[in-house]
Amino acid sequence: VPLHPRFPSARNAAIVERSGARVMLVDRACAPQLEALMPLLPPDLHIVLLDPESLPATGCPGGSARFAPLPPAPFVHDPPGQLAAVSGDDLAYLIFTSGTSGPPKGVMIPHASAVAYVSAQMRRFPSEPGARFSQFADLTFDFSVHDMHVCWANGGCLYVPALQAPLYLA
Repeated sequence: VPLHPRFPSARNAAIVERSGARVMLVDRACAPQLEALMPLLPPDLHIVLLDPESLPATGCPGGSARFAPLPPAPFVHDPPGQLAAVSGDDLAYLIFTSGTSGPPKGVMIPHASAVAYVSAQMRRFPSEPGARFSQFADLTFDFSVHDMHVCWANGGCLYVPALQAPLYLA
């Protein structure tokens, strides 16, 4: 469930609560928002600091028991080389609506729906491996799924420009 660091802390905390998330990943860019967000988060939420050195030496309110270091080794499937079976009904991702007509609502997208959408987009807008794609939609907006998955399904390279970067499509 993506959270937007520029959204109000209360909105992000409500999304965490409604989603039932048990872990939150925080990177260097989002670490400054933690102080305002921490008191609003469920007490059993574990926070993984992707860049722990980016936080102040005093840490964040809420106690150190909530924080977990990033595992040092990459995730290894058990048994090696085997992926868990996934059904079309299994949840692929959860994204929340904008909340313009009330509180943000979580929308559960199953694998079958995500695959059907990406497949249809690939037929409509075919590209070749190595094509370059730009992602302009925030991760909290559903169109970001289009940008990422259509690109990767085509074997393309995804470019995510910084907010301040001028737009150079060439």
